[in-house]
Amino acid sequence: MPGAKTDNPAPRNVELRFKRKEDFLARFLPNVGIGGVLWEAPPRPRGERLTCRISVIGIQKRFILPGVVAWSQAEAPDRPDLPAGVGIEFEREGEQTLAALLHFMKHDSEDEALKAGDDRQESRLRVELQCEYLFDNKLVRGTITDISPIGLHVRSSEAPPEGKQFVFFVYDPQFIHPLVMEGRVVWTDDGENAGFGVSLQFDSRRHKLAVKQYIDGLAALFDEE
Repeated sequence: MPGAKTDNPAPRNVELRFKRKEDFLARFLPNVGIGGVLWEAPPRPRGERLTCRISVIGIQKRFILPGVVAWSQAEAPDRPDLPAGVGIEFEREGEQTLAALLHFMKHDSEDEALKAGDDRQESRLRVELQCEYLFDNKLVRGTITDISPIGLHVRSSEAPPEGKQFVFFVYDPQFIHPLVMEGRVVWTDDGENAGFGVSLQFDSRRHKLAVKQYIDGLAALFDEE
């Protein structure tokens, strides 16, 4: 009904931009739920839902994480080194995005992050796979450059918006047997290495197992090259 109040207001959008990666890490709160961050802002209501858009100045990549105000006071609990502000606790649905964010913040480049190992507990396979997906109501093609049972990276100048859940088709090197996948865009990069990161979504354990078996087959195929 027009004018009716909602019990679940939309999350407040919050832009968290840091001068350097080290500035984010200094304000990261590892002991708050799955993790959190200090937002240097005036007090906010405890429990307020937020959509945090986290980036570093001068770097195109941005991460979107759902969060909630955990505390808002003059000083962070047990963290006298931090300035006054608002403590944001990231929500569990953003756990994979948080892992990717921490990986990005702790390393100087994506290559170093990949070499250091994957915090998401799944090794990434370097591949060259064609994929197709809808973008602006048209079917476009991209290239998957690495993949794991829980996520992948697509090289493309036409990236769906961050947070977008979408369906795409993956083709093996012989361009047959397309695999239908569903994922959510967790970050985008508009720079020289244009592309986006995808967190894979599954509708059942059987679906998840099928994707893992497909990737295991790719590992054997690409190891032979």
